[in-house]
Amino acid sequence: GLVFRDGHTPTNTVIAFRRTKGELAYDSRVTETVIDGFNNPERFETDFWVMLYGKRNRFDHNHLAGKSNQGVTLAVRLDSEASRGNRHRIDHNYFGPRPLLGANGGETLRIGTSHHSRSKSLTVVESNYFDRCNGELEIISSKSGGNVFRGNRFDESRGTLTMRHGHDTLVEGNVFFGNRAPHTGGIRVINRRQTVRGNYLQGLTGHRFGGALVVMNGVPNSPPNRYDPVEGAVIERNTVLDSDHIELGAGSDAERSAPPRDTRFSSNLIYNESAPEAIAVHDDLSGIAFAGNVLAEGVEPPDTTGFENRQVEFAPDGEGLLRPVDPALAAVGVPAGLKVLQPEDTGVSWYPKPPRNSRFGTGKRIQVQPGEDALNTAIMEAAPGDILALAAGDYLATRTAIIDKPLTLRSASKHSARLLFERTALFEIVDGGSLQLDGLLITGAAAPDVPGNAAIRTSRYSMLGNYVLEVANARVEHLDKNHSFSFLSIAKHTFADRIDIKSSEFHSITGPILALNRELDDLGLYNAEYITIADSSFSNVGGALADIYRGGTDESTFGPHFALRDSRLEDVGNGKRNKSRASIRLLGVQDASIADSQFIDSAPVRVVETVGDPVTRLAANAFTGTEPPSVQSINDL
Repeated sequence: GLVFRDGHTPTNTVIAFRRTKGELAYDSRVTETVIDGFNNPERFETDFWVMLYGKRNRFDHNHLAGKSNQGVTLAVRLDSEASRGNRHRIDHNYFGPRPLLGANGGETLRIGTSHHSRSKSLTVVESNYFDRCNGELEIISSKSGGNVFRGNRFDESRGTLTMRHGHDTLVEGNVFFGNRAPHTGGIRVINRRQTVRGNYLQGLTGHRFGGALVVMNGVPNSPPNRYDPVEGAVIERNTVLDSDHIELGAGSDAERSAPPRDTRFSSNLIYNESAPEAIAVHDDLSGIAFAGNVLAEGVEPPDTTGFENRQVEFAPDGEGLLRPVDPALAAVGVPAGLKVLQPEDTGVSWYPKPPRNSRFGTGKRIQVQPGEDALNTAIMEAAPGDILALAAGDYLATRTAIIDKPLTLRSASKHSARLLFERTALFEIVDGGSLQLDGLLITGAAAPDVPGNAAIRTSRYSMLGNYVLEVANARVEHLDKNHSFSFLSIAKHTFADRIDIKSSEFHSITGPILALNRELDDLGLYNAEYITIADSSFSNVGGALADIYRGGTDESTFGPHFALRDSRLEDVGNGKRNKSRASIRLLGVQDASIADSQFIDSAPVRVVETVGDPVTRLAANAFTGTEPPSVQSINDL
């Protein structure tokens, strides 16, 4: 019956199943307790919300939501003999939204660590609801042996239930609903004698290590912290519908050179009429025995026996699952009787689960008249989701407007509301803030004559909350009072879920438009997940249009993603202080698309591909007075 919120733990744990390091908990229970946004204010200061030690403990019917700093939400520790073979039970909990961390260390549930991965934990995880758990690639990281994951439900959660270390794991009767949300995944198989059966996976879009069903390659004679080869796995009677990627032999490279062996893949139903290449084969499959699997007519089977392509008619059952109508298929896919966990059967009945509201446009519409600091006053008085409708005229800001909630600022007609500012920034986005700008004219004509101004900046300190910035139908001009005047200036350890610029014009700017390059420690961190620029023009810009940096070799994140289309760049990136030497620099971006755009007398596009399987698409662009794009692997530099 406890509630933890509006603060953070002064130690490294909110709830620990022990009194001291030597006094562990046995046969103890924590139930109907809430931890809601109880985060350390430093984004990358690691703490854990729940730590299980000892043996035979139960954690049930609890509500954990909104963890946004680094560290696992719930962890089972095996760092002493007294905590191994523990037979803990984790059941009927609500694991609520966990935002993208943009780094390793954002798992929702972890059992064990690589140091003790050869040990058995024997933990049972059943009937839990994982709702939008998006922290990193591993929603659940099983790093010990003998665990059971049964009857859990995953809704729109990025990443996978991963058998990262340890053997003899059972994954049975779980339901994954991706609803076509980006990077939603299913189950990843690594190590020996794993059993994956009777799971239902629908609408999953993840690929590579985050696919719907992933069978990894391993490292021969692997050390405990790498990848034991898949051996003796049983993968049977799973239903995979409308899901884009099944990966067999995933991660195959010079190190992960051991393909699966002594493995059975049978009686699975894989149906996706829109993805003919849904099954990707990365290495030798002779160690997998395929039998009785059914594919959609258009899906290409692996080059082996054991698959039948056929047209299948589906009908919903009473649980909201789609099942084949033909009784001849009763022995393929999930068995009859699979129950779908209902959200109301998890968590705490007296504490509400977070809604799925949009950030913008959920509040009231407020009319704002021009004048000195009129906009600042309206922003301070507005509520989250409000729309500030700006009448035509000039809005002079004598102080920086703090954006600590989602707000929309909309001009009555295109470019009729003109925003000027006398401080070093017009807007500052802080924790809780997101900003949608529509039809505004922003000018730096009144800005101070100092270097490093910005139209928009983030908090200068680490931010827990991820923000969104949307700019549409805008004109931004004369950010040129001094050098390094940028449109968006960010700080280290801040993160945008999304930055969108569309149908806008940018002119006479001495610094960059988007410099998303503050995470230079090469630890796999980055500053924005999705950056999209469309139908916009940029001219006389000294810095880069976009400078995006993600260094290091970590493989546990999804982005960044960058897209530029139908846009025009003229004299962009030629400023002497542009250290990127590019109009667009993308280092470590996982998915990049630059199409149907013009580059005139601008610095070149420079792409450096690093970890993972990055995809770079360049199509139908015109380069005039501009060097051709450069796409290189970091290994070739």
